[in-house]
Amino acid sequence: MHTVVHILPYMAEGGTEKHVLTLLRGFQNIYNCVLLAPRGKILPEFLKLNIQYIDFPEIKGYFPAKIRAFKEKLTAIHVTHGIDIVHVHAAHEFVSFSRKILPHTPIIFHLSAHQGSLISRMINYKLSASISRRKADLLIAVSEEEKRIIVGKGFPEERVRIVYNGYEYGQGDDLERIG
Repeated sequence: MHTVVHILPYMAEGGTEKHVLTLLRGFQNIYNCVLLAPRGKILPEFLKLNIQYIDFPEIKGYFPAKIRAFKEKLTAIHVTHGIDIVHVHAAHEFVSFSRKILPHTPIIFHLSAHQGSLISRMINYKLSASISRRKADLLIAVSEEEKRIIVGKGFPEERVRIVYNGYEYGQGDDLERIG
């Protein structure tokens, strides 16, 4: 059974986390799904799925030790299971961290809408495009608009797939579209 590691940079109760819950519900019997994420409010919902959950400290404050902790956890998962795909949600920096640990493993970056001021959004979309262009194999946009923005910032259109938030298990295997 292939191992897919889903990486969340936070564990709140927003759309990104709910989308990951939906994906895990749909794929937990097809793949060995591992969730690598900080602890947070919605964690009990993930634990109900009986998937393997591994925590790391949320990347706030003193970065080096927390980044090192993340890399150690990802390495340990790879040693234990052998990772076939890394699916990073919402945080382009984790694409970079993951690529350093797993130089030959396919990495998917799932872009969620960047929030904040116009300048903050512009910077984050540019960073997402730049980092993902070099370090991700595929980018998933949650809408046509997200695709338009990220392609406009320099990410190659042929490596973008759209998977709308709100996907429910039973509507088809999006891995066929991703592959």
